[in-house]
Amino acid sequence: MNSIANNMRRISIGTLTVVVLLSLGACDGFLDINENPNEASDADIEPNPELLFTPALVNLQSNRTIENVWATYFAQTLSPLNNLAQVQANYNVNPLIRGNTWFNQYTDVGKNMQIIIDATNQADPQSVSYNPGNVRAQAKIVQAYAYFYVTQFFGEVPATEANKPEEFENPSPDEQEELLRFVIDQWDSAIEDANPSAGNAIESNDIVFKGDMQKWVRLANTLKLRAYFLLDSGGADVSDEINTLIDNPDLILDNSQNALFPFFDTDGRGNNLWQLKNNNGFESYVSCSETLVEEMKGFADGISGLDADPRLGTYCKEAPSSGNFVGAGPAPNNGLPVEDFSVVSDAIQRPTYPDRWATASEVWLRIAEWEVKEGNLADAQTALETGVQQSMDFFDGKPGDIPESDEATFIGNLPDLDNLSDPVEYIQRHQWVDYFERRPQVWTNWRRTKVPDIDPPAGARYDVVIRRYRRPPEVLTNNSNINNQTQGSQPMWFEGE
Repeated sequence: MNSIANNMRRISIGTLTVVVLLSLGACDGFLDINENPNEASDADIEPNPELLFTPALVNLQSNRTIENVWATYFAQTLSPLNNLAQVQANYNVNPLIRGNTWFNQYTDVGKNMQIIIDATNQADPQSVSYNPGNVRAQAKIVQAYAYFYVTQFFGEVPATEANKPEEFENPSPDEQEELLRFVIDQWDSAIEDANPSAGNAIESNDIVFKGDMQKWVRLANTLKLRAYFLLDSGGADVSDEINTLIDNPDLILDNSQNALFPFFDTDGRGNNLWQLKNNNGFESYVSCSETLVEEMKGFADGISGLDADPRLGTYCKEAPSSGNFVGAGPAPNNGLPVEDFSVVSDAIQRPTYPDRWATASEVWLRIAEWEVKEGNLADAQTALETGVQQSMDFFDGKPGDIPESDEATFIGNLPDLDNLSDPVEYIQRHQWVDYFERRPQVWTNWRRTKVPDIDPPAGARYDVVIRRYRRPPEVLTNNSNINNQTQGSQPMWFEGE
């Protein structure tokens, strides 16, 4: 991030990142340029913008999957069973994790995407091998997502002045409402730049969509929907914008359109959490939470032939000591027998399980919530059923595949929303279950909805569920326009408190 990035040696999970990058086929020139991304110029990148694209995606994914697994503990879909994880779950987030979450997004992601944007603005379409508009669109979507990602952890962070060192040596933080509107504008700009029929985007180095610009457009619109929901919960009047967007066919509406970061069943290319499990016995550290297990059992109350939501056996293992699904409480769990709890299943902790950035199920469940608020209960019912179906169908043909008969029974017995006293809360409970392993979405959505009802762990740093990360100490030292510390108990603007 501007002057901070130039003066600070950031801590990183470099070994994993380099292994992933090399295994994904990034060319040799990438390593030379990215040794110091601050020295990469438009002239270096203009012929080959893909050289900075892969490392940006990898750094973003690594921070999501490894360093911020704690978000699932904060939202209490998962619970830690060891001392190390318990410290973080009690809201004592390590300064290195906070620093990496802040700085990596501004340099490895935001700055590198700005270099691509600047280079494609100057590129002559007749003299380069790619379509500048499509490549610029890819970079804008990823850069805006990085800023959107950071604000979900820290609240007020720079965006409008970020990565413009000539103009803003010490970028000021934006209020969260302003930042959310800014990233929406950036995604709109990217959609205008994109020309799916033209092709020639970044392809082989595009880990997520392999250059499919129609899918990039769908991702941009889906991220806009997330941001609009946060604006709405914060008190902004965006009803017209949401109503327009949910009618847009260019959202992620089917699992074939999901934004997934892939992993592979080969050495060094497996899912990050699986590697920790495989190499360090991490499986015993993570249990499905007591609240998750009880919520999923509760969804099946009164349904003949089902003891729980059929996804429960996909998400969690039965506890070895009892043969039942038993979730762990939020804290303290260290020292308790692992065999007494339902740890995360092999369908989730496996080498090829992808990092799910955006999915059809989340879109449909958001549409369901919004249609209820608009008084369209029939449309909400259809969207709810579609969202739950898409959530289950994600596992079709994969480990954790749910029997079609169980799916049909569950979907066919979802309650009529017009018979519920609080249909919005019911849908939001399904959102929480659907999001269960995704960071930071599950935590962000809980802060937006406060559903389900959860309490902070015993002995937690704060007497409320954590709302944000404290700013990294280096930010306060190096940026004269950010000189006040925040506390994890401070609600985000989007919480409307």
